Amino acid sequence: MKRRSFEISAIQDLPQVQQQMAADGADIVKISPAQFGAHMEKEMAIWGAW
Repeated sequence: MKRRSFEISAIQDLPQVQQQMAADGADIVKISPAQFGAHMEKEMAIWGAW
């Protein structure tokens, strides 16, 4: 999981990715896998699991 997180972070650092995300109105937020898991748990509690 650490390797995948590192690779995604490297992709997010690419200027073309940053430009496209900004053009789409999205913000890049870098968080750890543990933080992402906690965020998803919170969201599922609010919105329910699919």
